[in-house]
Amino acid sequence: MVELDLKDRKLLYELDLDSRQPVRELARKVGLSKDSAAYRIDRLCKSGVIKRFQTLVDVGKLGYISFRLLLKLQNVTPRKEAEIISFLKSDRRVAWIVSVEDGWDINTWIVCRSVSEMNDFWKELMRKYRNYIDRHWFSIYTKVVYFSKNYLCEGQRKGFVFISEPTRNELDDKSGQILRLLVLNSRISSVEIAEKVGVTTKTVISKIRQMEKEKLISCYRLVIDLDRIGYKYYKLHIKLHNLTPEKEQSLRVFISSHPNVVYTDEVLGGEDAEVELHVRDVEELRDFISHLKEKFAGIIRTYDLMLYYKEHKYIGLPV
Repeated sequence: MVELDLKDRKLLYELDLDSRQPVRELARKVGLSKDSAAYRIDRLCKSGVIKRFQTLVDVGKLGYISFRLLLKLQNVTPRKEAEIISFLKSDRRVAWIVSVEDGWDINTWIVCRSVSEMNDFWKELMRKYRNYIDRHWFSIYTKVVYFSKNYLCEGQRKGFVFISEPTRNELDDKSGQILRLLVLNSRISSVEIAEKVGVTTKTVISKIRQMEKEKLISCYRLVIDLDRIGYKYYKLHIKLHNLTPEKEQSLRVFISSHPNVVYTDEVLGGEDAEVELHVRDVEELRDFISHLKEKFAGIIRTYDLMLYYKEHKYIGLPV
């Protein structure tokens, strides 16, 4: 595990709010010199804490439907499971894959233009691996919000929608190329983008600003190796009852304001409330659940937990 001091945590927090901001600006916010900030960022990258700098795109604004597919496997060796994960990982429509404990083995986020395209993907998966799939659970994400990592340090709490219901937003070819480069590395310079795409730097800046204005670009963030900083990743599925609009709103406000909550999911064919958390240990998780049950005992019927223990792919856009 990598030990982080307060300056490291502040740097990670600020980069997670906006990983595209200049080092000079980061240094000012954290209270470091520009050289010290650059050195620390480089060290956090080399130590593996920072896996990469990522641009989150609201795929719904590009007309994509976001499917969730959970798989429970059967009769698999570790080698066969790795083969199935490799198959999923190699498909450009699969935006995210994680290995799961507690009830399921694999969770995926699959981005398709249509139900027909998703059906083609499913048929291919079943053709190859039907005998190794015990059960599955299909859902459609209607809204997913990513929250700043306030467990790293105190600061402004911000949420960014990066999955919404599909509405077609046509991008010109150059904007599409720019967006794909940003998805892979949010800190790539406008000058480098211009060279790769074959336009002027001014055009790159203009097109990025337009995509930000339209909220097609949701945010610039970090992908952190949680194991390196001593955190675990849990998913909480909550079934509700005796619900009123006021009680539901109170629950959602509590969840979205909690520093350990990093995602909230609204899912067609999912549970009433779905929450994703980063916690230091099981005790911190239990503390969150205890507060949740104490405050909302009248509407929480039951809940299920999943541990996401290994993330295999996180792109967020077919590239």
